[in-house]
Amino acid sequence: MSSKSIVVLGSLNQDLVLRLDRVPQPGETLAGKDISYGNGGKGCNQAVSCARMGGNVAFIGRIGDDTYGKVIMEDLKKENMDVSSIRVSAKTATGVAFILVCYAINALT
Repeated sequence: MSSKSIVVLGSLNQDLVLRLDRVPQPGETLAGKDISYGNGGKGCNQAVSCARMGGNVAFIGRIGDDTYGKVIMEDLKKENMDVSSIRVSAKTATGVAFILVCYAINALT
């Protein structure tokens, strides 16, 4: 079976995942359990999934000329996809998504 050619146009973000015991109340500061980092964005997630399933993926997007952008670019190259259409911009920062993961079962009540 031949590999399918796929072009993904989409977002590239750096996800910052913070684990907490519960959701903070308005104006409240809580200490996190730990923090982890990972690539994200709907486009990035789709492109990586397609590449891992054997697709011949080319990605079109934009990242900032910053540390997060450099990390994302290197990681996507390791996924063996064409990143030549990802533009690096000195005028904007790479997108960042903050994700709160709460351990408590009743964290949202």
